[in-house]
Amino acid sequence: TRAGARALWGKACEDQQTVPFGPLFEAILRADPPICDVTALRELSTRRDSGFWVVRDLQAAIADAASSAPLSIVIDDIHWADAATIVALQGLVTGLAQVPVLWTFAMRSAGGRAEVRDVISAMAAGDGTSSHLVRLGALDGDAVAQIAGDVIGVTVDESVMRLAELAHGNPFLVVELISGLHEEKRIEVATGRG
Repeated sequence: TRAGARALWGKACEDQQTVPFGPLFEAILRADPPICDVTALRELSTRRDSGFWVVRDLQAAIADAASSAPLSIVIDDIHWADAATIVALQGLVTGLAQVPVLWTFAMRSAGGRAEVRDVISAMAAGDGTSSHLVRLGALDGDAVAQIAGDVIGVTVDESVMRLAELAHGNPFLVVELISGLHEEKRIEVATGRG
């Protein structure tokens, strides 16, 4: 956004893998103003032969929106995406290669469906696109302490850090572990430290 791009964001969810185009529609619904007629797109997506038409309409809408300002479209947890979203993204990334759109797909190295991870990896290695695959390693101790502190709202001490180390630098696991312990009142907050 600071660079002048319009940011759109959607998230694939494990329990919504049967919802066609779910993460894409979420990104479009969050856009203010929307980049296309969301009602018409939803109605179109309920048809059995909708895939082609949804991709065509999305491609035209994204290209039109990108003509005013570059777009950054982020889909988080793409490893949980439904099949229709994955097929649509393949067509959109290829079809919009010459349009100022930055596509960012975040996925775990494990989890989700292997075929989705394979397609996203192939897209990242795609011919004719300027794509980059960025692998993030484990978080260092300072980053883990920051996340743990953010979760419980205070600076954490060594006892909490020893617990957080059980997550081996995985940010998702750090959040789940610390928030779970905090909710169960297993982390005591005293004088601004956990």
